[in-house]
Amino acid sequence: MNDVINAPDWIEVDDWIASNTEYGDLIEHDWLQKQFHLEKPEYGKAEVFDKFNFDYMQYMSNMSKYLLEEHALALQNVRGKGYRVVPPCEQIGIAKKQAKNELHRAVSRYASHLQYIRYEELPSHEQRRRDDEAAKLSQMRQMMRRSLSDKP
Repeated sequence: MNDVINAPDWIEVDDWIASNTEYGDLIEHDWLQKQFHLEKPEYGKAEVFDKFNFDYMQYMSNMSKYLLEEHALALQNVRGKGYRVVPPCEQIGIAKKQAKNELHRAVSRYASHLQYIRYEELPSHEQRRRDDEAAKLSQMRQMMRRSLSDKP
């Protein structure tokens, strides 16, 4: 993948990927950064690295969404190397694993907010509300465990 697309528009990069890659191909970070006209800083302040990383992740987020919705192609991050074009037979499993991780993080944050509260400072009606929410959370966790299980 040495070709450089002479357009800063990530949609053209998407279209190129859709037309010129095959399932399982690795699209390297360096190639993507070159296509997005991003130059990885070699040294400098943390803000410079943060901006580079933010810009790159923003491009990748937009591009991945477009590839999925317009070309039915999914990308999987290969840590430290790039993104792999996911074969359709793997797409459901990868999407499910990603959804499970995101749901787990969200539910864990919610549980922390319910658990680490100054309960004794709440009025009685808010204590009941917190208890009701904790019960709902418990039911949600059980439902998630069953519905997201890999067992039939």
